[in-house]
Amino acid sequence: MRVGSVEPENLYSATMLDGAWKSACAIILSGGLRSSALMQSTGIATLDLYITDRSRVIDHWIGKLGDVMDDPDLVRVVAGHACPTPRLEATPAQLALEPDPYRGPGGVVRDAAHELGKGTVLVLEGARYLDDTLNAIMERHRETSSLATVAMNPDGTPAGIYAIEREAIDLVPSRGFMDLKEQWLPRIQRVGRVEVFKLGGRGALPLRTPQEFLGAARLAALGAERCDSLDSVWVTGDGEHWTVRGPGVVVEDGAHVEDSVLQAGVVVRAGAIVARSIVCEGEVIERAEQVVDRVLRRSSHARRDGSAQGTRP
Repeated sequence: MRVGSVEPENLYSATMLDGAWKSACAIILSGGLRSSALMQSTGIATLDLYITDRSRVIDHWIGKLGDVMDDPDLVRVVAGHACPTPRLEATPAQLALEPDPYRGPGGVVRDAAHELGKGTVLVLEGARYLDDTLNAIMERHRETSSLATVAMNPDGTPAGIYAIEREAIDLVPSRGFMDLKEQWLPRIQRVGRVEVFKLGGRGALPLRTPQEFLGAARLAALGAERCDSLDSVWVTGDGEHWTVRGPGVVVEDGAHVEDSVLQAGVVVRAGAIVARSIVCEGEVIERAEQVVDRVLRRSSHARRDGSAQGTRP
């Protein structure tokens, strides 16, 4: 496998991509054979979670794809049977339910790509936060005429981003299981070029656990230059905290919220404390209630005794 790299500062603007390469389509994989710890604790698809005040994870990906795609209708989100189904409200992405739970990532991509027409297919693991653009990987894919270009993070770990040509997709059998990294990529390499591309910034951060989600939300809130650690417990040198407040969130005077993500419609009453936690949609944190190091969702409220019931991040 030939390895190439691009330094973080050598990023290309979207205008440098010609029309043929802006006709790409995208497949976003939501979940897998089993639900992640984050989805288990929140009860909803990771793509539906607000990671900034105004953007869910799906909005984050649609924004990134806008730099390299002309037609937002060519985005498919494939949901697995074992995970919560994303709602995808107010987004151009269309949902495709995985028809066979034993197709594997390669099979899922082949099945979804057939209805998307011609052009390069971008395959994205949806449960990630990308601290970079997609422009440079698409430009490298074009320059090298590769059948597949695989993104890796600056630390050498897989980034869950792939640019793949139709000829490579046709190598996936129409039936049966095919893994992406262990089976499909080696098969592609036997007939053509597979390029490896190094992302800039922090790369594509996984969002599999509550801790990882809080770390990525912290990066989004503070920015890389003020975020020397992805641990949500850490604050900057001047003691700066952060908070994400989704649409419709109400934090009353006298409430204390720090280093936390409040999903849409959350209400935090005066005197309540929320720290290092994810509070799910529509929750009401009552006076004097403490939500610390928790993922709090409606089904976790078996009782109210001044401390929240929920799972630890």
